[in-house]
Amino acid sequence: MDRNHIWRYYGNHIFFCAAFSLFEIMLRFSTPQPFDVTGFLFSILFNIIFALVFCSAMNFISGKAHVIVINVVLSLIAVLYITQIIYHNVFGTFYNTESMFNAGQILQFWVFILGSLRDKLLFILPCVAMIPVYNFFVRKTVLASKRKNTKRLTGMDSHWFGQLKQITLGIASALYLIMFTAFVPFASDSFSPYSTFFGQQSYEESINRTGLLSTLQVDVLKIFISGDSSSALRALDEMRSTEHIEDTAPVSEPEVVIVVTSPPASAETDPNTEEEPDEDEPPPEPVVYDYNVMDIDFESLIEGESRASIRALHEYFLNEKPSQKNEYTGMFEGYNLVMFVAEAFSPLAVHKELTPTLYKLVHEGFHFTNFYTALWGVNTSDGEYVAMTGLLPKERVWSFYRSRNNYMPFAMGNQLQNLGYKTASYHNHTHSYYRRHLSHPNIGYEFFKAVGNGLELPQIVWPNSDYEMIQVTIDDYIDHQPFHAYYMTVSGHSLYTFSGNMMSRRNREAVEHLPYSEELRAYIACHIELDKALEYLLLRLNQAGIAENTVIVLSTDHLPHGLPGPLGADGYSEFLGRPVDMDLELYENNLIIYAQGMEPVTVDKLSSSLDIIPTISNLMGLEYDSRLLMGRDILSNSDPLVIFLNGSFITKNGHSLRGRDFIPNPGVAVDSNYLDYYKAVIAAKFSASVDILDLDYYRILFG
Repeated sequence: MDRNHIWRYYGNHIFFCAAFSLFEIMLRFSTPQPFDVTGFLFSILFNIIFALVFCSAMNFISGKAHVIVINVVLSLIAVLYITQIIYHNVFGTFYNTESMFNAGQILQFWVFILGSLRDKLLFILPCVAMIPVYNFFVRKTVLASKRKNTKRLTGMDSHWFGQLKQITLGIASALYLIMFTAFVPFASDSFSPYSTFFGQQSYEESINRTGLLSTLQVDVLKIFISGDSSSALRALDEMRSTEHIEDTAPVSEPEVVIVVTSPPASAETDPNTEEEPDEDEPPPEPVVYDYNVMDIDFESLIEGESRASIRALHEYFLNEKPSQKNEYTGMFEGYNLVMFVAEAFSPLAVHKELTPTLYKLVHEGFHFTNFYTALWGVNTSDGEYVAMTGLLPKERVWSFYRSRNNYMPFAMGNQLQNLGYKTASYHNHTHSYYRRHLSHPNIGYEFFKAVGNGLELPQIVWPNSDYEMIQVTIDDYIDHQPFHAYYMTVSGHSLYTFSGNMMSRRNREAVEHLPYSEELRAYIACHIELDKALEYLLLRLNQAGIAENTVIVLSTDHLPHGLPGPLGADGYSEFLGRPVDMDLELYENNLIIYAQGMEPVTVDKLSSSLDIIPTISNLMGLEYDSRLLMGRDILSNSDPLVIFLNGSFITKNGHSLRGRDFIPNPGVAVDSNYLDYYKAVIAAKFSASVDILDLDYYRILFG
């Protein structure tokens, strides 16, 4: 068979193998993901198999129907890849299937979309070009699309053409088998393409390691097939039972802590003079701190539970080591609480002169020097979910929205509402975005006000003003003590230009002197609006005489990925005056916990947004069970663990990038099983979080 015959018979197959591979290549090179060679080869192989199966199926259709179906499928797949390229450029992550069915909300950011079309045109045009290439060349030169041509084939050619679908189907099946067989030896690696394909890994990592079409196939399969989410819990339990694990301890033996309080130096005392110890003075009394646990009889619950998934959760939480109470327990008991999740906030926005209130709150409260905010799959909504619930988000869905009918006892709104607090929540963007109007009342807020749902701002612009939001809402609660207010802000949202961000334009004059690019100056300028909001909040609290009885907590949803460069890295590097480390340093952030009049406390311990709820619960002296949350009280003696979506993590002893080798800190040695153990711990935390969400576990536990 000569080359012309090969093209006539197999032209569609060759074209679609090339087109689907091109789509994947454009996606990978348009995003800042590290290039995974194995994942790339896996994705190309899968796309080729998909193309062969598709073309084999199309052999059953000819004529106009053949052309129409091929154009529809080709266009849909091209649009899928193009929109993922654009979405990643705007939001820093890939959209999942749930976001796909809520595309109308994303279209609110049409200005960003147009900008991304321009920025990524080099990668988008080849994807678009595949449609005219097919219509003006391929379909005119292959047999499959022309019924009249197939009728004129000679006997031998007709035989070959008739066997085509069986041949391609056989090849595709063989390749499919080879693909999975080749990766079976690596199945034990929780971040291999094999386990990513079958497991519950990051959507971003799944695309990076197996390809977009492969990831979508998994999404479809999971609609009909539910995996064993408890396997990670059992795996950790088995590891703990067979190996020495450093972080397990019985609940019944609280640690004895000896607290020595040094009296402050008086004006008459020379602080450089050492005092002789008083031999008659009795030694300090040891302080025994109990654990932050509730009276839950897990052993009885396990005995009476027939459902394997619920029993596995009971066993997991029974074996979790709780965090211990400490000298800060109840420090803010009875205080009012105002919490913020500030859009795209970062240390880049903290300036002593330009944002003095932010600077004050960062440095004069609890000053956390080693705090991280991970970037999750559903960006802002997942960042909110982690900060407000102490749970990890479920991949491929909108976790906060999915929790709308669940019992969420440890969300701060629910905890404080049960104690008689007035609770209210606000957002200065559209009330239905991420369906917050359904999720937020469920976590304990008497009402949720946003644009279109009761929040009346002086003007509606992009983005709306945080300062104006505080002005028009503070009277809802300030005279109803004790109170808890929650704000999800929006002034810090990209675009970071003086033409695309009204808050940046409003505060442009204040940053004109800075020696930075327009994008970085605009980023700082829009956060001046957040600073004004906090300044006004403090002013009103002082006027009401309650500033010293109100604690302010502020964290962020994600890093400012709208700055130039991959995930905003170029903006960070410009600010730092050196290249930023994109693996870990990029995610360093500030956590504000501040009450006027408190003594500043510097906290160098590793921590992340996952630790906010247990830390605040302990500071406010609330009854909660630390075993039932995925984070830990930062101020306790619990071992720290910072978790990232891509498998990276940090412990007190070092870090691992993407779940690969563990890199100990200088002078630190760890056991050979250290990496595997922490990978099992993280997998179990994700699994437990998923089951808490999917099974409404808290409701089952507390009745």
